[in-house]
Order: sequence, then structure tokens, then C-alpha cells
Amino acid sequence: MSKSKPTSKTKPAKKLSGRDVTIIAVLLCYLGLFSIYPKPVSNQNGSQHPAAQTESAEESNTSAIGTLHVLPWIQFLIADDIWSEWTDASSLRTGFADRAMPIIGLCFTLLVGYSIGFLVLRAMCQATDFSRWESAVISTGIGLGVWTLYIFLIGVIGLYQHMWVFLVPGLVIVGYTTYLQIKSLSEDPKSPDEDAAEQLGKSGKSQQERWVYRHLCWLLPAIYIVLASLVPPIEFDVTEYHLQVPKEWYQSGGMVQLPHNIYSNMPMGAELLSIPTMSLMPHYPNTPDWWQGAISGKAIIGFYLILTAALTCVIGRRWFGLNAGMASLILLVCTPTLVSISTDGLVEMVLGFYLLLTVYFLLRWDEEPIRKWILLAGSAAGMALSIKYTAVVFVWIPAVAFLAIKRRGFKPVLAFAIGVSIFSAPWLVRNLAWTSNPVYPLAGTIFETEGRTAEHVAQWNNAHKVPEFSIGNFQTDFGKFFITEQGQSPFLIPLALIAIAIGYRHRVIRPILWWTVFYLVIWWCFTHRLSRFWAPIVPLLAVMAGYALQEAFSKRLKVAFNIVLVLAAIYGTSFISRSFGTYNRVFVDYDKLTYIEPISEARDNTIPIRAHRYMNREIPRIGDDQSMSVLLVGDATPFELTMPAYYNTCFDECLFDKLVKQQSLEDAYNSLLERNIYYVYVDFEELARYRSSGNYGTRSTVTREDILKYNRLGLLEEMVDAAINRERGMVMIVKKPSQIQ
Repeated sequence: MSKSKPTSKTKPAKKLSGRDVTIIAVLLCYLGLFSIYPKPVSNQNGSQHPAAQTESAEESNTSAIGTLHVLPWIQFLIADDIWSEWTDASSLRTGFADRAMPIIGLCFTLLVGYSIGFLVLRAMCQATDFSRWESAVISTGIGLGVWTLYIFLIGVIGLYQHMWVFLVPGLVIVGYTTYLQIKSLSEDPKSPDEDAAEQLGKSGKSQQERWVYRHLCWLLPAIYIVLASLVPPIEFDVTEYHLQVPKEWYQSGGMVQLPHNIYSNMPMGAELLSIPTMSLMPHYPNTPDWWQGAISGKAIIGFYLILTAALTCVIGRRWFGLNAGMASLILLVCTPTLVSISTDGLVEMVLGFYLLLTVYFLLRWDEEPIRKWILLAGSAAGMALSIKYTAVVFVWIPAVAFLAIKRRGFKPVLAFAIGVSIFSAPWLVRNLAWTSNPVYPLAGTIFETEGRTAEHVAQWNNAHKVPEFSIGNFQTDFGKFFITEQGQSPFLIPLALIAIAIGYRHRVIRPILWWTVFYLVIWWCFTHRLSRFWAPIVPLLAVMAGYALQEAFSKRLKVAFNIVLVLAAIYGTSFISRSFGTYNRVFVDYDKLTYIEPISEARDNTIPIRAHRYMNREIPRIGDDQSMSVLLVGDATPFELTMPAYYNTCFDECLFDKLVKQQSLEDAYNSLLERNIYYVYVDFEELARYRSSGNYGTRSTVTREDILKYNRLGLLEEMVDAAINRERGMVMIVKKPSQIQ
């Protein structure tokens, strides 16, 4: 009898459930609205000082081809001019070798940060508490916070220009950490990462191929983030204080009060990371040590976005699954507005990282109520305040509320407070010593500061007041958050909403949701509602979005899961790599960016930047230590100037008023000469902007008539070849008036 061959049974196709159909419909509806919704073109960073910036060619012409949300898809299909943007349309301007030293500074800082964090976690935790991926991400974040505290103390001592105080401890710590890891490599138990690797190896070729392109989905934008972070800064706040204040502290040799820059009193934990790299850099006439080190510091700030995305992956993998973690990582690193903020050198994502790290440690404590997790959570919250004062309301209050809800006594709150104090107290004590106000320049009506009048406090409060409460403002502001923001992700918001709908009762989703709601309420009710101020909460949305994507698609609709990730990566990478997404001169030589006018139109075509290039190029230097100085009037962004500059912010006393207007002609000339000031740059456009209705105001009384008056008296002589419109700004040479003997 012949054996009958078994008939192969084909598995019936799985029918879509009602939930599947609903989820797909929600995504498609959101994508449709996202693509057709009227989108006003604006500066997506929402700079704290909304400097007048020229629109790029792409931005100004988007109405001809659709909204800016559609543009990345078009640019992905027509990418012929991307190299032109990256090189400023000229092979003669191309250069990358000059990035070598800033990259070395970035790598040194990250290695030191990881090594310090590794030693901290080794002292406080067990080896089995973290996977290798978790250990790498968390160690780097914790270590950079500790390194910042060390830099702060070195600044108090006044040793910033001594390379050995950073190089020797850094190399010793890195060397010792390397020794410990090599020693324990064979002794460590198998980590979850290794288990995952084994499972991947057994899962077949198709699964491995999927993981390859998933890694490409985050790796390509991550590489671009680093490249764009290495481009010199042009964002107003960055050139006014985020990099300018560390530059001045380094040049002064230590952390000193800067009476001409009110922002130097703010916490500057992220910005301090540029100072060690300044001390390690060689000094060249065109690229000074402080300049190269500042670019490294800007790259470190940009790298925090990658670190934050990696932390969302850590949270997703631990509490939801591997797919959720990878989805969160890709969605966050491909969110254009976050990339633009981070690569510009703004510190919102540094705050976002430590907020997320605080959440991580609180969740670990919730499932394992041991004191070490609370101490680490408090330390992360303290590091958050070392970045921005807003951590008090955005991190501390929700964290304490979380502890109170759990009702586990007073000891956890005390341990949290100890961790907070270690990293936040130095900044508060410094301000108390400098100004008698621990949170200066905030709370000016509560704490009196010598020399700060009620008028000065009123100017600050008026500049930072909460906008009008109205239905129209509510719709506009939250409309930006949910859909209309220029750099919003097309997938992050709908997936986060889906996560709330399907996972509200999850022990991780629920606290993340309420933290997000609290953050947004405080943002709208108590801040001046700049869009970038809600950026630190976006990582929590990414965690929820990763959970939703896994629960909705990875088990039943794997193809849809992969399609969403690929589309998110395509959209994000297309957006961020173009000039309307970031300042993308990633392969232009540093000298060309600092001294030469650009060929193609971009965000670097503002009046102050053009004036700075002109002064860098035309004003003669007479030596590195005794360079001719320039006095800036109205312009408070002197970072790019290679010569010494005297300036003041709009909240500080105007130096031109003090040195010139309030003195006789002879005394004015002598005052300028004593300070080696041979040039004056007056930005009439900035002065007019400050004085316009609803703007910040300024303590300067300088007018065009004043400048023309001193021109007639012979004290100031216009540089006739200036590359700026004299109606908007003027570069003047200081001359000895003929009537002075």
C-alpha cells in the first residue's frame, strides 16, 4: 500500500479586528490632516529672543508646492540639490578636516562621561541591575552630570585655562574604567542584550534583515545630527549666552559674574561641558581654542538628543518589549523640531534627557522600592535644574507627587531631596552669593538685588509674562503641539493618543500620561508658551508611541509596523537634512562660514551675522593678546567675533550710554581708548525690534541721531565698505576728534 502524502494546509489569513481598523483609520486621518493643514512658516525654534531672520528660499516658496509638512516627501523624491546645500553650492568651500579637533573633544567628553557614570553605577548598583545597553546610556548621562559638577568646582577655583585639571583626571578615569571592564568581561553574567542577540540569531535571515534596516532608520539621522551639531552656531540665544558665557568664563580663567550678560546667572550645566574641550584645543589665529572647544560643546548638546532617544529605547525594552524600544528610538530621533533645536545648540533636550532619566529611576523604584533608585532619581532631577530653572516645576513637582501617591513614607522624599541637592545646590548658592537671589534673575519681586531697580524687574517680568488667556490662543498653541508645528512628527502624536486609548491602565503608561498632561498645563498657564519649551516632554510621548506601535502592529500587522518606522525615518531625515529643517552647511569649511558671505540663501543671512563676518574679515589684528576691540550697540550676540567685544544684553546697562553718551567728548574718547575699543557696531534693526510694541524693551537710549552726531563730531567714522545696509546697521571706526588736544 502506498503511503499518501500529507496535504499541506495553508493558514487562513487573519482578519482585521475592529480595533485594528480603528487604529489604522486614526493614523490615516491624522496623516491626511497633517499634510493638508494650513501651516504658517516661522522660526521653528521659537527663539527666546525672536531675532529677525531671513526665510530660506525653500520656506518662502513652499506655498507654490504645498505646506511645509508635504515638502519633505517631495524633497525625498527630488534630492538633487541636497549636496549643494551641504557645501554652499561650491566645491571650493568644501571642507571637513577642520572638524577633527571638535570631534576629538566630543569623543573625549563622552568617554569621560561614560566612565564616571560607570563607576557611579558600579558603586551603587549590582551588575545585574542593567543590561549592557541600559548601562551604556545611563552611565553616560549620569557621568556627564557629575563631570559638569566637577567643571563647576574648577571654575570656582579659577583654573579653567589649565589643561591638566581636565585632561589628567579624565584620562585616569577612562583608563581605570577600561581596566575594570576588561577584567570583568569574562565574569559578567549574560545580559539581556546577549539573550536578545541569541534570539535574533535563531530567528532567521528575514528577522536579521529587518533589524538591519531598523538600525539604519535611526543611525542615519543620528549621524546627521552629529554633523549638523558641528556647524558653527547662528541661533540667537546660543550666540548670546549658551556658548558666549562659557567662552567668557574660559577667557577669564574661572566662573565669574558677567554684569553685561544677565543670562550668566542662569544654571549652565550643559554649557559648561564645552570648557574642558576649550582648554584641550590648540590655538590658531583663525580658529582660537575657545572657538573649537565651543563647537565641541555644541556637538555634545546635540548628542543629548541621541542619548535621549536611546533612553526611550531603554524604557521601551524594559517595560514593553524590544519592538517598542526600537520604535521609540526611531520616532524620537526622526522628529524634526527636536533635531533642529538640538543641532542649533539649544539645551531643551538636555533637560528632556534628565527628565526622562528621573522617570526611569522612579519606575525602577516603583517596582523595587530600594533607596538607591530614589537617590539616583533625585540626582537626575538635580541635574535637570543644573540645565534650566524650569526643572523645579517640570521635574521636581511631578516627581514628588509620584512619591506622595505611592504612600511609602517620608524617607523616599528625603532621599530624593538629598540627590536633588547634590547637583542643584551649587548653582543656587552661587547666585545667592552673587546677587542675594538664589534663582536670579527670576523672583525679582521677592529677592532684592543690589543695583537692580523695580524698573529692571518689571522689564524682565514683562518680557517673560504669560500671554493672554483666550480660546484663540489655546487653539493656536495646542494646535502647534498636536499638528501644525513646523517640525512636528507625522506619527508621534497619533501613536501617543492610541497608546492612551489602549494602554491607560498600564502601570508605566499612566504616570507618563499624567506627567505629560501636568507639563503641558504648566507650559500653557505659567510660561510665555514658546514651542520649544514643550520639547522636553516629547520623549515621554515617544515612549507611549513605541508602546502603541508594538501593541497595535508588531504582533498582527508586522508589515504595518515596519512601514510606519520606515516612513517616519524617511520624513524625518528628509526634513532635517534640508535648509528649512536645520542649518545644514555640514561640509563647508569653518573659515568660509566665519569670514566669507554665503553663496546660497540660508538662515545665516541676518544683519548681525553679516556684520560679524565683515568685522572678522576686515578689521586688522595687532596680536592675539592685544587685539583691537569692538563695542556692540543693540547687538548682543558676539560669539562669532574673533576680536574682543564689549556688549550688553537688552536687560543690562548699555555700555555705549555709559562710556560715550553720559560723558564729555574727550572723556568718551579716553574711555574707549582705555578699553582698546577702536570700532563700534550699531545694530539699528535690533534696537528697533527691542523697542517695538510687545517686545523685550532695552535699557539703551542710543538712536541713529546719536551715532550721526558723534560722526559729525569726529569721534566715529563710518567704514564705507561695510557689507551691511547702513539703514539697518553701521560699523564705525573710533577716531580722535580734532577739538581734543
